[in-house]
Amino acid sequence: MNEKIVNVARPASGAADFKTVFLTVFLVVVISGTAITFILPESYVSTAAIKIPDASAAGGVQSPAYDPDTMRSNIDLVVSAKVLDPVIDQMNLNVIWGKKFNGGQPFQTAETRDILKGRLKVGPKKNSMLVGISVYDDDSREAAAVANAIAKSYQEYQHTAGPLGSVGDVQMVETAEPGSIPARPNKPLNIIISLISGAIIGAAVAKVVSGMSAGRRQKPANI
Repeated sequence: MNEKIVNVARPASGAADFKTVFLTVFLVVVISGTAITFILPESYVSTAAIKIPDASAAGGVQSPAYDPDTMRSNIDLVVSAKVLDPVIDQMNLNVIWGKKFNGGQPFQTAETRDILKGRLKVGPKKNSMLVGISVYDDDSREAAAVANAIAKSYQEYQHTAGPLGSVGDVQMVETAEPGSIPARPNKPLNIIISLISGAIIGAAVAKVVSGMSAGRRQKPANI
């Protein structure tokens, strides 16, 4: 008598493989992402705001609420050596940051300026002629002090040498305050991204692995 033996893949085993692989990959991605988030250095952000004076006021011409060309030129001025270098000198940042980042050796002003620019974010606020000056730092008090110093340096430059100095006062409409919660890294957002990434990657890897396992378990019928 011919005995027909058929080896059939068991669905339950395939489902178990999928769950095991999915959970393993999911946990690895989530734990890794969360660990990296908490290892990254924290930084605080403080923002000062200044109102760009109306250069057309002297001629009796009404300027628009938001002038992108004027805004761009003033943002360039804020991040220029004309405004930043006095801040570096007044706050002794060459020495202070040299101790923090250069083994105790003072930086050159150009080097400190590059570091400052990397911590600085300048842009218009709500399509108005208000300029937000945001500084990121691991010390919340230093972040606020630097942001306020940059705003004041811009004011002083416009009063003394700037093209808008004769038009009117440059108003500082918002003073930077030390932040109480780190702005970077965004821990809740990073954890959510890790959860979503873990689910997507886990499902993809589990599908591939379970499919390969099912193929190995299925054998042709022997008669």
